[in-house]
Amino acid sequence: MPIRMLISDLDGTLLGPEGRITLPTAEALQRARRADIPLLVATGRSWKTASPLLAEAGVAADFVLLNGAEARTARGELLRAVSLPPAAARQAVAVLGRYGLGFEVNTDGGDFTTDTDLCPSAQPFPQMEDFWARQPQVRKIFAFSHNPDALARARQMLQTRPDVTVTASAPWNLEVTARDAQKGPMARWMAARYGIPPDEVLVFGDGCNDRSLFGAFPHTRAMGNGNEALQTLAERVIESNARDGVAREIDRLLSASQAGA
Repeated sequence: MPIRMLISDLDGTLLGPEGRITLPTAEALQRARRADIPLLVATGRSWKTASPLLAEAGVAADFVLLNGAEARTARGELLRAVSLPPAAARQAVAVLGRYGLGFEVNTDGGDFTTDTDLCPSAQPFPQMEDFWARQPQVRKIFAFSHNPDALARARQMLQTRPDVTVTASAPWNLEVTARDAQKGPMARWMAARYGIPPDEVLVFGDGCNDRSLFGAFPHTRAMGNGNEALQTLAERVIESNARDGVAREIDRLLSASQAGA
């Protein structure tokens, strides 16, 4: 079957080691666009932190954000959202505080953090009761620490809830969303919205929070710099982000398509 859509994670995948889309990758994405193969970005980032990276590179894309808690158009219009149940969100924040973890909370009314140096686009987290009095719709909670034991203990406790998903994008963090807020299901919903079946999609990823993507689509590419467990799930392992692995794979795809035309 032909490939009619690209879906890619950002950090460690579409972004180079310096945290930007390189020129070769931007040019490859533009060539794919001209061949009527659009890009859907599937990331743990929020709209505020993801969209400038695409704009800077001159790349157009729709978005699955916050690990699947939101779907937005290239212009930022909200198409769908899946929030944490209020009780789950409250317990998650309490658990993180108990184990001394820093965190950022992404809500329908903005982002709030205990560490504005690490999360500069977020507002300082207010007093706890003031925050919950706003009755926020919590899309995602991003926790961080250099204490692996504290992270492990918090993960173990949070995973006992059947209504949440706990994953990570790096060894020093945890990412908490609603059970149904995962990249894979939301990306499939977006592809279906544009009439593209799963077997006509090519997926790129590098981390644990890309596992649901790799389970939702048959054609998957794990980055050479990626998580070993994800690499075992991939249809193919490609070059690292430092070697513009996504760009190289897109060019292979376009060359094969032209040869078969």
